[in-house]
Amino acid sequence: MNERVYWTAEVSEMVGIGTSTIRKYSLALEAKGYIIQRNEKQQRAFTSRDVTTLKRLKELTQVGGMTLDNAIKTVIAESENDDVTEAHDVEERDIGRSGEMAAILEYMKRQDERIDKLERFNRELVDKLDQQTKYLADKIDRRDEQMTGAIRELQESKRLIAASQEKEEPKKGFLARFLGK
Repeated sequence: MNERVYWTAEVSEMVGIGTSTIRKYSLALEAKGYIIQRNEKQQRAFTSRDVTTLKRLKELTQVGGMTLDNAIKTVIAESENDDVTEAHDVEERDIGRSGEMAAILEYMKRQDERIDKLERFNRELVDKLDQQTKYLADKIDRRDEQMTGAIRELQESKRLIAASQEKEEPKKGFLARFLGK
């Protein structure tokens, strides 16, 4: 595989330390068995893995306060663990993804059940609302019929009273009506 390589000056900028410090760290790493590629002129060709190792080395020595020797031992151990566990991590990611998929599918199933339950509840509410609307419409119609009947009875009563009052009064003559007696 053709992996991009970086030269000492590029790595120096990426890691944030001087080129002489990069050389010093590289020599110390190589002395402990860490392999850094070299070209035909014996110049170091750093891979992204090497850059990560150097960044970790800087972190442990400058921020963590470790000695260079202890930091190198730690970085080499971590690097070896990374190599050994890389294949295992790929397998775990696949297993994790299938577990995540199962969890997502289970979640979707629960959501579908909730949606179905809500739809049934909404249908029940709509049915109850329709029943109440019909009940109120029937009540209003009956009330209107009763009021209309009461109004007719009242009008009939008024007409009968008016008719009976007209019959009781004797007819007055012209002069009596004219003089108001």
